[in-house]
Amino acid sequence: MIRTYTGYFLFIMMFFWGGWDIYAWVNDTNATISVYITDFSMYSPMLPFVFGVLIGHWLWPAKGSKD
Repeated sequence: MIRTYTGYFLFIMMFFWGGWDIYAWVNDTNATISVYITDFSMYSPMLPFVFGVLIGHWLWPAKGSKD
């Protein structure tokens, strides 16, 4: 059941971020998600570190996994 909610949440967030980027592109503003992430990363290097840990955690196979 939680996988279903997670899938819905991820779909909604992708739709939201895609809409935000399209809105910023149409209005010729420099306010896309990637610009906000880059600006915050310059302010605090902890964000790229956390992203790296999360991606590594998600993509590294667990011991005993079927895949």
